[in-house]
Amino acid sequence: MEASGIRWDPEKGVFKFADVTTDDLLNGHLTITIYLVRGRWKSDKKIGFFTLRLGEMALADGIPQSRTGFLSHDKTDGVGKNKKDAQTEPCRRITGVPELGQLLISLRREQQSTAGTSSFRLKILIHRAHGLPSTKTVFEPEYIVMVNASYPDGGSEIKETKPARGKAPEWNQTIEFDVTDRPIVSCWLHLVLIRKTKKGHSPNATVGHLTLGANSTPDGERHWQALVNTHDVEIPQWHRLTSR
Repeated sequence: MEASGIRWDPEKGVFKFADVTTDDLLNGHLTITIYLVRGRWKSDKKIGFFTLRLGEMALADGIPQSRTGFLSHDKTDGVGKNKKDAQTEPCRRITGVPELGQLLISLRREQQSTAGTSSFRLKILIHRAHGLPSTKTVFEPEYIVMVNASYPDGGSEIKETKPARGKAPEWNQTIEFDVTDRPIVSCWLHLVLIRKTKKGHSPNATVGHLTLGANSTPDGERHWQALVNTHDVEIPQWHRLTSR
């Protein structure tokens, strides 16, 4: 992401970026570089840099977030071998962990009023997938996403998307659940990406899983907490698929 109109507030220690788009927040990255100022007659010395992938942070309007990390000293930009890699890899790779692909989803909790009564809807927008494992078939595979909503009272609901075709399928489909009288902080979601076969939804065709909610994964908890803290705000984030 390259942003113009950067403003620095020395009293608060805050940088402000103008004209940042939603696409920037999903696919961009922010690199912070630390320099040692060595005086008038010597050039400043680069200490290291720290890079954040914005698509992993579940950023929401008006909600500050903090991150810690180690400074890097290598000669790359901190997100890959070059800027092209940074744009095509929404989430960073983890050494030793099989790459099953990633899903871009948005969460939104929406209040609806009808005839003097209010209800709350949990909306999950399934955008697209990235980096899915290759298949042996010569035809483009079809994929669906199954969403299982579990509630603190022991109830659950399962819904699924329509099939989407291709190596990087796009659904852009919203799945809704009624969470009226259910504390959203205690609910959780389990998503399963499935490759369709001639026999239907074969368990052997499961590509990967992801879980959102308390006590799930660091990314899942972060995204869910951003949902809990907001109302009527769509919060997008990339999630890495896991084997279970």
